[in-house]
Parts: sequence; C-alpha cells; structure tokens
Amino acid sequence: MAWKSLSALTMWPNFDLPIHNSILSHVTIDFALSNRYSSMIFEVPKSGTITKIGFYNGPSGGGTMTVEASLQTVSGGIPSGSNYGSSAPGTITNPSADTAYEITLATPATATKGDRVAAKIRISALTSGTLRVQYVSQAPNNQLPYKVNSFDAKISVRPGMWVVYNDGSVGEIHGTLPFTAFTTLAFSSSSTPDEVGNYFTSPVKLRAIGVAAMFPSLNGPTSADTMRLYSAANDVLASMSFDVGTVNISGAAGYTRALFSSPVTIEADTVYRLAFAPGATSRDVKYFAYPSQALKVNGWDTNWVYTSRTDSGAWTQTNERALPFVLLVDAIDVPAPGGLLLHPGMAGGMRA
Repeated sequence: MAWKSLSALTMWPNFDLPIHNSILSHVTIDFALSNRYSSMIFEVPKSGTITKIGFYNGPSGGGTMTVEASLQTVSGGIPSGSNYGSSAPGTITNPSADTAYEITLATPATATKGDRVAAKIRISALTSGTLRVQYVSQAPNNQLPYKVNSFDAKISVRPGMWVVYNDGSVGEIHGTLPFTAFTTLAFSSSSTPDEVGNYFTSPVKLRAIGVAAMFPSLNGPTSADTMRLYSAANDVLASMSFDVGTVNISGAAGYTRALFSSPVTIEADTVYRLAFAPGATSRDVKYFAYPSQALKVNGWDTNWVYTSRTDSGAWTQTNERALPFVLLVDAIDVPAPGGLLLHPGMAGGMRA
C-alpha cells in the first residue's frame, strides 16, 4: 500500500451544507386544498424495487386528511400523472406535525438507475388542516434534484424527500437534505454533556491534516475551546484550538478550519471520535437530526453518529443525529502496483 496524494484538499465526508440568510433553514410548502401537491424530481440512484416514499411534515402541519404518495414519470420537467415502474400510489391518514413519514406504495415500482422520476406527495381528501412538506433553501441552487409545486412551478431548492427500496436501503439522492431539525446546543465545561462530537469509521485508510467545523454565527469557539481527535481507546491523536479573530464574524455561518500540527492516519474500519470541548464559558454548536440512520444525508455517511460524554466519562452515541464536523483529507492509501505472483508449482504451466 502507498499514499496517493489528492489533487485538491477535500472534506470527508463531503457534507455540503446550504447557507440561507446566514443559517441553515427549513422552508415548507403549505397546502390546505384537495389535490394540491409537492413533488421531488430526481434521478433513480440505483436499480431495484422502490417500496416507500419518505417526507417530513413540518411544524404546525397535519390535520384530518388523506395523503397520497406516488412515483410518476416526468414530462416537460414536471410529474406526468402516469405511475412509474408499474407502481400504484399509497396513502396515510391524519398526519401529525413535526413527524417523518414513509408511505408504502400499494404496488412497488420497478426502478432503473438513471431514470428521471417524480416522487409526489398529494392531499387526496381533506376535512381540515394543512400539509407542510419541508425542503431547504440554498445558495447556489440545484438544477437536479428540484421540486415542483401544485401549480406545476419548478423550484430549484434541495428537497427533503427520500425513497426506500425493498431491501431496506434508502436511495442516496445527492442534493437532497432530508433532515428534521438544525438545533442549537449551548454547553460548557461544567454542563452535562461537556463534550460533543461525531463517532465515525472510514471505509478506507486516509491521511487527515485537520478539521472543518461549522458553528453558529454568534457565540462560536474561542482560543479557550478545544477540538480533539480521539482513538477508540480515548487516546488524543490530535488537539486544536481556535483563533477567535477568524471565527466569530458577525452574520457569518460556515466552516472554520483548524489544522493538526502533523498529519494523522485514519485506519479503515476503525473507531474514532472528533469532539469539541468548550472552556468555562458556554459555547454554541448546532447539530442536525434526520428521520432514519439508514439515510445518507447529502453525502453524510451513515457511519458518522453524534457522540457525547461528561467529565471524561463513557461516551454515548445518539443515532439519527450528527454535528457538522468533518475531516480535511489530503491523501488516501491505495494498493501498490504489481503483477501476478508466481506460487510454487505454477511455473510449469497447465497440465493435460
């Protein structure tokens, strides 16, 4: 094996956070009339059988109604009205607010990778209430996937919808952001917990040279606070502090970068933790929650999981939650070039 330097420094995982008005924000499509809909236009991520369509019903949504989910073909960039892949729509009744739903199709869809498809959420019958299908504002915008509303208007945003296959896997549709909340956590060296971060494993051997971490625009880290990279045995592999003059820029929200004093090797399939520990003064971090640990959220690997502890005690993990802390990677380990090895008995060639 040998290190292969990357042509450009990369963040791993490549969690691409959209920034809107200096904060990551949910927006909802509200509709309170029968036959109104919200849809996601996307390319099928892998061939297989799609059984469910997922979405998040936002705050103050819900009521007495029937909600239909369907997969449709696309015509002119909008849902055609024709079911895709020999599927048939499924329904739920009386959805609640602040709740993620996965609606099972009455007949699954036979899907082919690369097909352009519409996942459509529609009120099919309404007595009272409002449906609030969430998506995320962003800059810059995506051209695919995108959403289409009840008036067949194409809107270039990040949809918050997903699809589930019959093997239980969730389709990785890059450009979506199906999370349910982006929550501020204020904590200090005397709070419970007093250290939070991400528990993770890597599928390949990496060389990390630092950290990229997103903090709120106010009350972010200072030189009194520390970011640490831990081994599974809680050995500190790297420790970094922050230059307060480069972090708390008024109105700014985005990644701040801190470099290790020397590169750290991240072994494949090995447990690590990347954690933030504030000093005596309370600091803010933001974590995001998402509906299912099986979701790969816009490049965010399912092997990255929120972790926390108090007073250097035992770590705990919380599924379906993570912090926007990632590694800066400059090289990966690749097999050394070489040919077929000759083993004893091979030199004579094949025998009749």
